[in-house]
Amino acid sequence: MKQLPDSLLAFQHMVPDDDACAAWLIEMRWPDGFVCPRCGHEKGWALRRKAHTFACTGCRRQTSVTAGTILHVSKLPLTVWFWAADLMATHSNGISALQLQKQLASALIAAPGCSPTSCAPAWSSPSVTRCRAWWTSTRPAVHVVGKTAAYLVLPWIHQVFSNLKGWARGVYHGLHRKHLQAYLDEVVFRFNRRKTRHDAFRSLFRLATNAQPLTYSILIEPEPSA
Repeated sequence: MKQLPDSLLAFQHMVPDDDACAAWLIEMRWPDGFVCPRCGHEKGWALRRKAHTFACTGCRRQTSVTAGTILHVSKLPLTVWFWAADLMATHSNGISALQLQKQLASALIAAPGCSPTSCAPAWSSPSVTRCRAWWTSTRPAVHVVGKTAAYLVLPWIHQVFSNLKGWARGVYHGLHRKHLQAYLDEVVFRFNRRKTRHDAFRSLFRLATNAQPLTYSILIEPEPSA
């Protein structure tokens, strides 16, 4: 996989159109060559009349490069998804949906059948290791452990919660309770990749290509308690 550029302009030059984005997705999903998701056959051919679609030489199934991913059946061009993901992954203080919509307004207007208000992309990033955060309605997120200042007893935990509060006020101007887990997931993703912001794009897209499209009810459903 090629090294990702360190600026938005350079990133846009790397993936200037849907063909370039599809080539990047193909390399990420099938680094050793196409593998049929149905039968596991390792040979296929690219269809000329269907963009970014392969046909398996074994079972003949046709598979789009976005099939089985969160991008499947999206009306947005791949370039909009890629640029949105880059902004989400590399913006130092995070970026709200409204800011993202404004940043990508011209690209959204150019998308067939879309407008900036009707096709604004939305992202949700699953939790990752190292730092983790969760919320339940039956258990408090913080427990009092004594009179000693939190930053002395648990300095890393204190830093994470300080970052969370500052990020929530600065980007979203407050958090809705039913969306709290999604907000926590995003701040965890950013915190764990704060030193490798452009590599975070690759992590974000790897998660997206391994996830099925999400419904709103799934996004606000609380995670099960351990």
